[in-house]
Formats: sequence, structure tokens, C-alpha cells
Amino acid sequence: MNTFYIIFIIILILINCFAYLYIIVFRLKDLEKNLYLENITNEYIKNRFKLNLLWYEKHALINCFNYNFYILLSIILAAFIPFLKDLNKNNANNNIYVIISILITIINGYLYIKDPKIKWYTYRKYSEILKRLISDKIINNLNDNEFLKNLEDILSEESGTWYSKGNINSTFLSGKGFNSDDEKS
Repeated sequence: MNTFYIIFIIILILINCFAYLYIIVFRLKDLEKNLYLENITNEYIKNRFKLNLLWYEKHALINCFNYNFYILLSIILAAFIPFLKDLNKNNANNNIYVIISILITIINGYLYIKDPKIKWYTYRKYSEILKRLISDKIINNLNDNEFLKNLEDILSEESGTWYSKGNINSTFLSGKGFNSDDEKS
């Protein structure tokens, strides 16, 4: 009986994974068709914009999936423990409860360390900023050089947000490393 429920949950998880991957692939293809890049004459600028926008969209969708999937999985597993407890009143084998509790802890640790929700919001924000940039080019009739300068400013700002959020150890990247003597100087 327990095996049936475990297989059922695994099948639900796999269906959920394939559904989200299907959505990600087709959403990106749909976005790529509707970029309105005909106003950009320079191929380099067009490709740079397109690749960056698709990169931000892809990573926003992946982090959205990761966040929603692991939160949902954690909730399902937590709700599954009392259900199993009622089914196994006569069975003294409590290993399944320990395994499920360990999985919930690992999932919550992953969500805390990787923080896909913040990454999702950040990538989504810059994706929307880039979409607004192409609208500004069309509406304000910006030339390609002004458009490229605005694009590079946005990309520089985005990479700066990772430094300010502490996601990249700027002390380590500056060459000082982790030696406490280096930090004093």
C-alpha cells in the first residue's frame, strides 16, 4: 500500500516537471517570434539584445519553476506524513517518516541557500526592462547606438545588483581572498 502512494507522488512530480519544461520551451519560442526587432538595423545589436532577453526570460522561468516546484513538493511531503501515519497504525516501521522529514529539510535548505524566488524576481525584472527598452526604441525612434548604450547600461546595472546583494564575494574577486591579514590592510 505504501509503495502505491510513493509511486503516485513520483508520477505527480514527473508530470509537473514535464509540464513546466513544456511551458518554458514554448513560451521562449513565442517570445522569440514577437520581439519586434525589425527596427534594429545592426545585426550585432539585434543578436545581442535577443540573446540577453531570451537568457533573462529562460532563467526567470527556470527559477520560477524551481521555486514553485520545490515549495509544492515540500508542502505535499509534509501533508503526506500524517496520512501515512494513519495508514501504518499497525506497522512499526517508522523509517518512511524519517526519510520524508529528511527530504523536506533538504528541500527547504535548497530553497534557502539557492533562493530561486529572488533570482526569479530579479531575472524577470530585467527581462521586463529589456522589453520596455525595445518599446522605447520604437516609440522614441532611438538610433542603434543610443539603443546599444541603453542596453549596455541595463546589463551593467544588472551585474552590479549581484555584487550589492552579496551573491558574489567582491572581496574574493578583488584578489584579497579570505586571508584576514589582507582585509586589515
